[in-house]
Amino acid sequence: AQANAEVRQLLGEPIEAGTMVEGNFDVSNDEGDADISYSISGPNGSGTVHVTGNKSGGPWEYGRMEVKMDQTGDVIDLIE
Repeated sequence: AQANAEVRQLLGEPIEAGTMVEGNFDVSNDEGDADISYSISGPNGSGTVHVTGNKSGGPWEYGRMEVKMDQTGDVIDLIE
């Protein structure tokens, strides 16, 4: 999220990640699932990062990686 130009423009810099991660993260051997969210904020506002993904013997594959802006409700896709 911190590397995304649109997120940086809307939130301003520096962008700080919250300390609390919510959701589920399950890994066993070389397989796993993740569905997590955490807050981010900058001088101009805040948002929530939401990530879902799975791993099955190889690298993580992400189904969803986005930021939802708190002030406007806009959603920025971070996978693109």
